[in-house]
Amino acid sequence: MPIRRPVHAGVLALTAVLASGCGGVDSSGAPKTATEVDFCMTWVKQGTDAQAFLERKIRDRAMPTAEEIASLSNDWIAEMVAVGTPSDMPDEARAWFEAALDEEVDADDVDPADYEDYDPASEWDELSGEEFTQARALNTYIQDTCTALWRERGLL
Repeated sequence: MPIRRPVHAGVLALTAVLASGCGGVDSSGAPKTATEVDFCMTWVKQGTDAQAFLERKIRDRAMPTAEEIASLSNDWIAEMVAVGTPSDMPDEARAWFEAALDEEVDADDVDPADYEDYDPASEWDELSGEEFTQARALNTYIQDTCTALWRERGLL
């Protein structure tokens, strides 16, 4: 099932959801031994799972609940932290990986209506200089490392 929007936007879209987290995840302990395939396929899983979830909701003519959004996000965070990153990921990219995945999403802080007209690009404006550099490093790493792999598998 191809992703119809660029997966790279997921880096910042995820950050927006996670910004309302309540702690509980220690992403700094994520292994640094993942293969590029494992990292990339687990990263893209957020998009493919979200797309499948939303297609089911549309088919059922139902709105996603805050609990469903939080559960989908937290399941992916747990998978991503378990898989970790490749050992050759640049330090700035790894720092943003840890920062973005360091918090559990609390359903009480999720309002599904916030995502109706959500523009992930707007999140770039709210980052500090260091955060921007780290987010850009992770985005670049994902583009350089994962895009060809995703294309080979028909995900882009």
